[in-house]
Amino acid sequence: MCEVDNKLLEYVFSKDQTILEELKTHRSGDVHRLLRRLDAVRKDSLKNVGTWTIPQVHTLLNALVKCYLDTADSIKLSRAVEKLWQPFLEGHQEYLDHCLEDCVLLVINTSGVDSLQIAKVSVLLEQNKVVQEIFRENLTKVTSWLSSELSPLLKPPPDSLTPSQSQCLHALVKICLQLFQVCTEEFGVQIWEMGDQQSQMNQCVLAVVKSLVYILQTQGYHTDCVLLSGTATALMFNSCMITENAVKSFSMLLYQVLNADSACTVEFLKQENCLDADQQQCVYDILSSLTHAKLGPVSLIRGMVACGRTDILFADSQACAGDTKMLFKQLYQYISILCKGDITLHYQAFQILLLWYAKLTKSPSSVESSSLTSILESTLDLVVLNWDSPVEDVPEAVVDIFACMMTAWLKVKDDMPDFPSKILDNLLRTQWYVKGRYRILAVLLNYLDPVKILNTDGTEQWKASWLATLTEGLVSDNSLVRYNTSLHWIPVTFKLLPDTSDAVQDHLSSAMKDPKYPVDRVRLLHAWIIVAKTVRTQTGNTNLEHINIQEALCCADEDVRSDAISLVCTTLKKAECISKVEVSLLMECIPYNIKLDSAPFRQHLGSDIRKLLVRLRDSCTTLLKSPTQNKEKLDCALDFVDWLHQLCIQFLLPGASYQRRKGSLDLLHVIYESLIYSEGSKQRKGFVPESAMNLVKFAQSSERWDFFNKMNTQALILCLLDGAEEIQMSSYMLLTRYYTMTIDENVKTPQSLCCHLLGESLRLCNSPKGHEGQSGAILCKLVFQKYVADSKMKFSIDKNSKCNSTDVHVSVTQDASVNSAVVFIEMLLSEAKRFMLEAEKDLVKASKQYPMHGLISAITQCLTGTDDLWLTSADDLVGVCEQLVEFCQQIIEKMLNIMAGVAGQEACPSFAEIGMALENLLSENQTDYEETTSLSPEYQYMLSWCWNNIKESCTSLGEVTRVTISSKQPMSVSTIHSISTTFHTVLTKCRHKGVIEGCRSAYVKFCSALFLSNQQEVLSIPDNALTEVLSCLKKKRISSSVTRRSAGLPIIIQAVLVSEKKMKKSFLLCEAVKSLFEICEMPLDKDHGLTDLPQVHGLNILNSLFSDASLTASLIGHTSHAVILVIQQFGSPSWAVRNAATRFFSTLVTRIFGQKKSHGDKFCNSVTFKEFSSYYPDLPAFMLKILDEASKGDIMDISQIHAGLFPVLTILSCLKPMEAPDQDIISQLQQFSSLMQPFTGSPVYQLRHLVASALVAMIPVQEMTSSVISCLNNHVTPMQSSSSICNNSLHGHLLYILGLLDFIERYEDQEGLWNALTREYWLISVNNGMISSVYVKILHQLLLACPSVTCDEILEFVIVEHCTRGSKQMIGNSVYCEAAVEFLFESYNRNGLCMYGLVDKLLTFNNMEARKSCLEKLPKFLQKPGKNHTYNKMAVMAILCNSVKKESELFVCTVLNLITDLYQDIGTIHKDDLQNLLDWFSGVDKKEFKHRESMLVSVVPVQAILIKHSTDTGSENDRLGVPDLGVFCEAVNKFSSAVNETQRLSAVRALQIVGKHLLNLASTLTCSDWLISLFEAILTLVQDEDTDIRFETCKFVSSLNWEEKPSKFSSYHSNICFELFLQYLCDNFWQSDQYIQFLYSQLTSVVSLQTLLVERESSRYQQLFDQEDNSFFAEKLYNAFDIYKYLKISVKRCLNENKTDMLSKLRNDLSIDKMVKELEYLISVLQSIHKGTVISICSDNLVLSTICTFLLSCDIVAMTTSNQTIQEGLENVVQIAAFPPVLRQKFKDCDVNVFHAS
Repeated sequence: MCEVDNKLLEYVFSKDQTILEELKTHRSGDVHRLLRRLDAVRKDSLKNVGTWTIPQVHTLLNALVKCYLDTADSIKLSRAVEKLWQPFLEGHQEYLDHCLEDCVLLVINTSGVDSLQIAKVSVLLEQNKVVQEIFRENLTKVTSWLSSELSPLLKPPPDSLTPSQSQCLHALVKICLQLFQVCTEEFGVQIWEMGDQQSQMNQCVLAVVKSLVYILQTQGYHTDCVLLSGTATALMFNSCMITENAVKSFSMLLYQVLNADSACTVEFLKQENCLDADQQQCVYDILSSLTHAKLGPVSLIRGMVACGRTDILFADSQACAGDTKMLFKQLYQYISILCKGDITLHYQAFQILLLWYAKLTKSPSSVESSSLTSILESTLDLVVLNWDSPVEDVPEAVVDIFACMMTAWLKVKDDMPDFPSKILDNLLRTQWYVKGRYRILAVLLNYLDPVKILNTDGTEQWKASWLATLTEGLVSDNSLVRYNTSLHWIPVTFKLLPDTSDAVQDHLSSAMKDPKYPVDRVRLLHAWIIVAKTVRTQTGNTNLEHINIQEALCCADEDVRSDAISLVCTTLKKAECISKVEVSLLMECIPYNIKLDSAPFRQHLGSDIRKLLVRLRDSCTTLLKSPTQNKEKLDCALDFVDWLHQLCIQFLLPGASYQRRKGSLDLLHVIYESLIYSEGSKQRKGFVPESAMNLVKFAQSSERWDFFNKMNTQALILCLLDGAEEIQMSSYMLLTRYYTMTIDENVKTPQSLCCHLLGESLRLCNSPKGHEGQSGAILCKLVFQKYVADSKMKFSIDKNSKCNSTDVHVSVTQDASVNSAVVFIEMLLSEAKRFMLEAEKDLVKASKQYPMHGLISAITQCLTGTDDLWLTSADDLVGVCEQLVEFCQQIIEKMLNIMAGVAGQEACPSFAEIGMALENLLSENQTDYEETTSLSPEYQYMLSWCWNNIKESCTSLGEVTRVTISSKQPMSVSTIHSISTTFHTVLTKCRHKGVIEGCRSAYVKFCSALFLSNQQEVLSIPDNALTEVLSCLKKKRISSSVTRRSAGLPIIIQAVLVSEKKMKKSFLLCEAVKSLFEICEMPLDKDHGLTDLPQVHGLNILNSLFSDASLTASLIGHTSHAVILVIQQFGSPSWAVRNAATRFFSTLVTRIFGQKKSHGDKFCNSVTFKEFSSYYPDLPAFMLKILDEASKGDIMDISQIHAGLFPVLTILSCLKPMEAPDQDIISQLQQFSSLMQPFTGSPVYQLRHLVASALVAMIPVQEMTSSVISCLNNHVTPMQSSSSICNNSLHGHLLYILGLLDFIERYEDQEGLWNALTREYWLISVNNGMISSVYVKILHQLLLACPSVTCDEILEFVIVEHCTRGSKQMIGNSVYCEAAVEFLFESYNRNGLCMYGLVDKLLTFNNMEARKSCLEKLPKFLQKPGKNHTYNKMAVMAILCNSVKKESELFVCTVLNLITDLYQDIGTIHKDDLQNLLDWFSGVDKKEFKHRESMLVSVVPVQAILIKHSTDTGSENDRLGVPDLGVFCEAVNKFSSAVNETQRLSAVRALQIVGKHLLNLASTLTCSDWLISLFEAILTLVQDEDTDIRFETCKFVSSLNWEEKPSKFSSYHSNICFELFLQYLCDNFWQSDQYIQFLYSQLTSVVSLQTLLVERESSRYQQLFDQEDNSFFAEKLYNAFDIYKYLKISVKRCLNENKTDMLSKLRNDLSIDKMVKELEYLISVLQSIHKGTVISICSDNLVLSTICTFLLSCDIVAMTTSNQTIQEGLENVVQIAAFPPVLRQKFKDCDVNVFHAS
């Protein structure tokens, strides 16, 4: 290009000089940004194009056409380039076309062009008509180019093609397809009309066709490529003008492709005869046995159906001699065979069937009615059979097929009018838990004539019909039902009938006011909120000041709060101004809803706040047009955002819980993503508009929205030190995306920020603690990204400074002459190597002071996680990567040798051997080392050092390989080979689960990267690894015991195959599975016991493959073989093989039937025998064979049980009975039933259960009732008169009957069976509990199913008698008592009888099992509604209180727990019952409780009942003494902090019973020493780490009512309850010196601040794991501010009301001198910290919390004593620069006196 041309381009692109180059190398994420830049060029530089000369225009057009080709892969970019040349089209169109032709032909004329260029030409051919014309004019040249390019690609085997070659082949085939579309006539002449004349073009075209046929005929090509070939070949037939010839040629080609042995020719083009009968039958046979391995014929059929010319599709085809059939119907026959064939082809087959029906719906009259009727019937069978297919996406395709099918039915509905109603009947008969029926039903409803129940305007009629049902859905206890009702039902109803919203809200409001309404108030409140939210979304009208909204925002239920927040944030108008009411509600609730366990709640909160902020942004952008007039609205919105941002920053302080930090960081992401415009944003949707910049500037002009200041930067940097990876990554993303760090200032400042951060990162990387090493690594990555990669700064570690010291000195310069990134990484690598040298000298010392894993992680993250690093300096970085790889391999080898004890040991050492090796090492290196029973700190350091180094080194190897190959700068092949060997070494020589999992992740990345390489040697590495492992197993070269479940061997295989799957290939998978099957089937030589058998490894590897969800679709075709194999292995003489087979069998059952689903006590099996046979056709015959073999042995001899019997019966028992099966299926079912029937009398209990379930699955649903009667008459009733009853057989048949009852739904049948079965009550007296229990369960099931039946008194009497007088010696006594008690409870409840007598009998008689069952079943029964519900509870309470005195120790705890449950339920207790409890409690030896804490757990809540009623009634003398209260409260306090959750829950229950009463009592007493224990217990439990315990404690706190309570709601969540209880104490106990002393003690630490600071500095290597001082949910730091707030209020109130005597005890206990010394020491520590330091001793969680509580306590002391020294000391602290700025801001916001004054 000449100088003039360059100047022109410089002028056009003067404001954006790099855009042409960036367009050439663009990525998908850059599109949005480039579009804006192109638009700016068009507007700025192409204004006066009329004055341009022709050469100037041509120069620009040349450049634009090249860009057009470069951007062809992005439609948006290429169209933007078209807009640039739009002004020049008039007068220059011809030149533009010429430029396009030159560009396209350049690609065609250049040999060896890459696949990307071909793909771009293909896109242009599809989109641009000019390019299409160019191809027509140069067709000879194009076809010659295609044939020459295709030929070398088809010579090697398909599996040996590199990814680049595969992509190239795909692009070429696509161009062939496009040419058949664009040049149909031209190809028609060359293919069909040339005859014997041979021209160059004709030869080239035929060569192209032959290539396409070869791809179809050859196995192994990429699926997409084969499908394109099939479509292209089908399009070729469209070029044939003679329809008959096209049909015949298609038939012959299909026959040729199906016969793999036939030669690849194009003779089918000249075929004049149709297929003969044998050939046609051959087509059918081969199609029926076709698998996914041979996709060519399927793609050909698909192509013909999808793209075939209409006249060809509907032309007659002579299928065979004398049989004429339309090709379209013939294709349906082919497709139908595929849909019934191998399951691996089902996805493609049903997609083709959908295409076939789509064609049919466009030409419904083309198929005669008689044929269409049979086709619809046939298709319906396929739909029913596959509506719940295990093949991914098939169920969805089936629904679409059904919809098309019903559309086609409209044409023949006169011939089959009952077709929809028959389908409906079938659907209604299908069990409710079959998911497929609902999708079909939704489509079918459009073709039925539903009766119109309601008029559109009939609100009253709607209320009468639907209000109750709708309310039931809204208030359901099932969250999924509530969600679906609110999402799918409510909005549609309110939209069609707007008046119904008021009706629903009024109904819910009245229900909430009704105390007797049966639904919990929380559920009603949630329903009201859902309705209000829907109304607000649809109409924009909702009264946000309604009290229900405020109550919902405080509610303990997370779903209620989430929907309430959504109600406030969501409106009808997307740009509606935020109101003061919304701001007020959100500012009140958000601070309490950030610290939460629930991840879904945090996601919903973020989503709602995002909607609000987008609305705020858009509305404020509009308001800015008149800022003065809209000042009030703008101030409201801007202040809210400022408050929210500041809140999130303050919630990031060290010491904040994970939940608080995670919630705050999520909200910060939402704020920035909604309000901050980013020019380089990669968001395709929802990006921030450029106009948002004006809003930010306006806010900052009024001193708001100072988002990115130093204080906020420091807060986020400190989050990088968090131990949680999610917190680290979230804060890192915020810092790199939005925060800038001033470069010049940092370089000029001696203690520069960049040097400080790097020094701290190196210090942390040098920590032996894993989480600190990770914090150092990510901090180092931040420095690398911000200062090295972005600002090209050069760092160096001072020679006098050592990385293992606490203070690392780093210097920085700006030097553009060096590659700063390479220098930085080499600096880190040299430090790591120095650490390795130190390790060679002293391993024990190195494990503490020279850990390498932190530096390895830092180097890896810098190399692989930095944006655009590899786009600029890839060549230099490869050398560094190879050095890193070599170093990581040295580390791994070193660590493995250390743990093995002997260098180079081949075997995988056990944990015991590792322990011995480390102990020996420690004893050799330390003369004073003594071996103890516990793990010494040195041992822990050594072990952690080894594991962490191996794990991080493996991660580094995987990441480095990934980044080098993806950047097209791979390392040497030998290096990659060595990495592979290292991975295999770790996976086969390690037992540590964490290391193996870390290595797995890295190895998957490694293999995935290899499959992306274009080097054949690299591509072969995964294949070689797979081959090597499988070969070693086959040749039994792996002789040592790796470990249980084969340790890393499955990971090697799995990683390779998963990586191959990502490339959409499955060749290695098929080969691997085939080899593994062969390994498992090898004959067993001998089980040595100490070695792992190859068969065991094979089964374990197969298990891991079938467990991988990503491989499910690829392995589904191997399922049958796997099941057969594993059942055969159950008979292996080796226990290890049988064990591995059992685990694998469990995985296979889950894969076949899905996760086990149940409803109540019933399993919901959804696969019928017919479906099972269709999906896995090989299995029924095999299972029948196993059953036949098993039935030939002696059934009563346990030793002769067939090994395969249990797994076969397990599979059959998972099936669901069928509705009206075919005759063929019935005969199969009868075969299975006849073979299984004898096993009902097996002596093996579990076998009888399996047989009964399997037999039920063989019975059609219509025959269930008759089968029960038949079984009764033939097998049960005759035994009554038999001289010898066969108990096993009787038990088996009763189990069979019990299973049959699950599928009998008609009331008439159930009542008839009840009458028949109740006559068989002799079964209770057979003296066999197992038989009696099944019989009673049968009666119980019928009783539940038939509301109209009642139990006969005689039957009840018999059941009770045998239950209460049962013998311990009776077999199955316990199961009978359990079934009998459950039946009796239901029967008594049904008859409305009092439970007193029954329960008294059950608990009084000397049958331990009956008593146990009664106590177990009582809680569940008492929750059921009944006629005497409350009376029954009182009666049971009386019995329990009476029986506790004489109850044995075995059941006393259960009885006490029941008493507590009943008391909490009914809220009262009769005085006689209370006396019985008191008598028992008085007679118990209290010393026993100290030794039996399990009993004390049950006693404490009962003691609470006694205390409540003893202190509530009678005179002062009748009350329990104060010491008793003290012991009780101390026990509650002790339990509140116990490790055992049961003890903590016991404490909560005690508080719920008597806590409120004791607090009221304490307010009336002058002295109550037990009060402090009560306070501590409540504050501890309300912050418990267990959600359920917190929830129960919140119930207690919410129940506290007092005059000054801010809002008297019935439910508050835990974050509110902590502060709410403090407020309660402040309002009710402010005059108590005990209360003030207690709160002050909460602000002080046991350890002094000075002691803590010294310990933190000196205890670096003393212990590996830090000890937590409280639960992870409790936060000492933030609790201190709440405690300070209310303590300050109390102190002020005492001072204002002259109650100074309340403060006297506090003053007397204070040590002012000690506090002053602590304060002076703190000042000296803070002053010693350099200015600008971000990470210091104050960054430590415990240190900062202690400083905070100390300062707050000092402020309280200064307030109470007016001590000037403390006041001045506090003022000095706040002025020190090193004082944490966020904490300073928090103090100011909390109105801390001296800080506020300062």
